[in-house]
Amino acid sequence: IEKRGNLETVKRCCQIVRQIAEFAETKGYISSKEYANFITLNNAFSKPKSSNQLTVNPERLGEVMEKMGNSNIQITTRAAFELMLHLLSRTGEISKLRWDEYNETEGIIKIGGYRMKGNNSHIIPLSPQAKAILDYMHPITGDSEYVFPSCKPGGKKPYMNPQTVNMAMKRSGLGGTIVAHGLRSVGSTTLNDCQKFGHIERFDPEQVEVCLAHMDKNSVRLIYNGAEYVEKRREILSWWSDFILKQTGNFYSLAGQVSVRK
Repeated sequence: IEKRGNLETVKRCCQIVRQIAEFAETKGYISSKEYANFITLNNAFSKPKSSNQLTVNPERLGEVMEKMGNSNIQITTRAAFELMLHLLSRTGEISKLRWDEYNETEGIIKIGGYRMKGNNSHIIPLSPQAKAILDYMHPITGDSEYVFPSCKPGGKKPYMNPQTVNMAMKRSGLGGTIVAHGLRSVGSTTLNDCQKFGHIERFDPEQVEVCLAHMDKNSVRLIYNGAEYVEKRREILSWWSDFILKQTGNFYSLAGQVSVRK
């Protein structure tokens, strides 16, 4: 696989092999010493080169919202774009989002580790605007397993194509300016420099990283962070949602419309 140049596949294979070894060690099929041999397996292979995703400065978020607001796209695509932005989630996390992952009572989304980049489950506390988008979508797609089902009956996948939002952004005139994954960078920059944008004090950088699902490699601290920081992260993401709507101004925003309606 490495010789073919598919380095991302190599990386994923190493993760899967490590998971198998972890299971074997837990069940007693191999010793802890033998399991240790699998932990650094990926170091034996070339690393995939990371490429910078197109993004913009936080001050240009209004420009992004203006172009998306003026674009003629399906309501499900618009909702997916805005939910992705408000939650700072990856495209795959949103396109495959299931209704059973949404806890309306607690106002959270819990995504299982099998769907996350780091193979750790992720709890996302919802801002009022993000929750309003989901509640708006429920009468539309609530009968489906997925919040954003495929628009093609009988298609290969039952959920929205992960590239749908990217294509919508490109058609709106944002091609060459920002891609869907770049929205996470805008959020990260804004939250880590929040005082510049009007917040009284700095947000805890570790909590910002958890908001972005950049999981702590320390498993014990990871559990603590996930359990204790939910409401603090809700505060962070609520401020971020307010920032988005402030930058959007009078341009159309689904989150703004349904939040006002509620």
